[in-house]
Amino acid sequence: MKNILFLSVLMLFSLSCKTKKHSSKENTRAKIVFGEGGGFVGSISQYVIFEDGQVLFDEGFESGMVDKGTIKKKEVKIVLKELKELDFTSIDYHHPGNVYQYIGLQLKDSMHTVMWPLNDTKVNAAIPALYKKLTSLVTESNE
Repeated sequence: MKNILFLSVLMLFSLSCKTKKHSSKENTRAKIVFGEGGGFVGSISQYVIFEDGQVLFDEGFESGMVDKGTIKKKEVKIVLKELKELDFTSIDYHHPGNVYQYIGLQLKDSMHTVMWPLNDTKVNAAIPALYKKLTSLVTESNE
């Protein structure tokens, strides 16, 4: 009887310690969305990074979001600060090419996206550099 009581308490405790899992459609204070699309089949691959560091990935074609782990909250704060310093939400650049990359920033109910074709020389150079940094962060989180 004591064993059953102990196991029940242990199971309840372990269930209460789960970390929060987000969905891609969930509104949080901020989330960063980035990816690439286009090409022959027109597919889109997209990452979503939440403020708490959780990373979701979607390969497109209705495959659904896959949890890719987390990155450090500190790294997310650094990227959000960089976006603020760039005045990202005031950048008006939406020029998809055959193959394109994009970064989106959702703040509450508002999503702002900057999209550019590969090898674009007209987009602010800091934007593709930030895209490369984001890609590196989520790649490192999967290793």
